[in-house]
Amino acid sequence: AWFGSDLFVLRRVNALSAASKRLAAGDLTARAGPMWGQDEFSQLARTFDEMADSMERMISDQDRSKEALKAGYEKLQTLKEINQSILSSLDLKAILEGILEKTVTLGLFDIGVIRLIDSSGEFLEPAASRGYRDPENVHGKPTDPADMRTGKVLVQVITEKEAYPIEDLSTVDGMKAFKREGVQSAVVVPVRIENQVLGTIHLGSRTRRKFSSDEIDFLEALGIQMGIAVQNARLFSGTKQNLERIRALSEINLAITSTLDLHR
Repeated sequence: AWFGSDLFVLRRVNALSAASKRLAAGDLTARAGPMWGQDEFSQLARTFDEMADSMERMISDQDRSKEALKAGYEKLQTLKEINQSILSSLDLKAILEGILEKTVTLGLFDIGVIRLIDSSGEFLEPAASRGYRDPENVHGKPTDPADMRTGKVLVQVITEKEAYPIEDLSTVDGMKAFKREGVQSAVVVPVRIENQVLGTIHLGSRTRRKFSSDEIDFLEALGIQMGIAVQNARLFSGTKQNLERIRALSEINLAITSTLDLHR
């Protein structure tokens, strides 16, 4: 049963991989196709399609000016590069660090941190960070809305599953680590797959700025890509464990068979 299940998993992985490669090659109509189940692969496929929809909107809604087209092209290229890194590697830490570096550079941010919800679901652990002057400011956060350390902004991002831009950080409660780092403007984005939040990305600028709707759309697309990377790594880990169990059972079966043969 496990072997048949793994073949089914591989077929679905191949279908998703094919759609990802088409998207990376510039086919904005590429989709993983309808998967109506509630299992992790179905969620992954639907989230991929949502990300593809977002990318297609970003291109179709671009202003036709030369500068806007150039900026849109750079964002699309970044999304493609991230998508390819997700396909070519299962090193989640390396993927997240690469995504954060590209995001900070392209988005002209000074500082950023990605946090992922741990297995208990009660704590956000730092997975990647960049631009911090004091490493002590890179720390985890609880997810409990009743815990004052969580903060209203984080609670809203996790609850609403939408980006939360802040033009003037001094006007909001919490975000103390960013304030200690001299951040003036910030945006908090959910790392998610479908309606499940897997973590957050905090991005900040040490000078005041406004965030356009195009920037928010781009950051939310990145949040979805991060969610795909996290889910992909977890699914691989689960499949690998199943394959290791199959291999162990095969070895046990071989040992038993060999023993029986010796005693004939």
